Amino acid sequence: MASLKPNIVQAEFFHVGGDPDSPIQQVLADAWSRTADGLKDILAGMDPDEVKTGIKTCVRFYDYSGSITQSVLLEERAEADRIEVAGELEKKHGLIRRYLLYQKLKRLSSEMVSAPKQRHILTINAVAKVLKERSPVAVEFGDHRFRPVRDNEAHELLEAIRASKSSWIFCFRHNQLLADENVKVTKAF
Repeated sequence: MASLKPNIVQAEFFHVGGDPDSPIQQVLADAWSRTADGLKDILAGMDPDEVKTGIKTCVRFYDYSGSITQSVLLEERAEADRIEVAGELEKKHGLIRRYLLYQKLKRLSSEMVSAPKQRHILTINAVAKVLKERSPVAVEFGDHRFRPVRDNEAHELLEAIRASKSSWIFCFRHNQLLADENVKVTKAF
């Protein structure tokens, strides 16, 4: 379902954390190491506004197919359903009704556990597609402003995104990619 006015997807790909079994000390050490790399670049003379944070890579692109927006909305709906079913389980019901509610809760919970990984892969593939098609893509820098991705940056950007460990997705109403103010449609962490 292609839209004439597609939503904007802001995808934040994280390069630290992501593994729930990682000790916090390891995550903090990784974050410090990546931040120190950026400081080295600044001290070496790079423009601080052009230095990307090593902790995350953030891009914006148009969701022409609507697949990312739809995925996040479905994830939101599943979470709302899970909360509703959990509330129903607290009420007094017969054994069969409780069993059916428990099975539904189990299915919804399983979907919620797998959704972030599936969404992460879907978003990486969407970024790869828009970069390949040379559609507009904007990248965020350390000062939180966005600028269009340059042709010579596309490969490195895609490699960084593919190496990410997790992602957050924000979907905004149609607007300019570089806009500072956007109207949120949905989000997923």
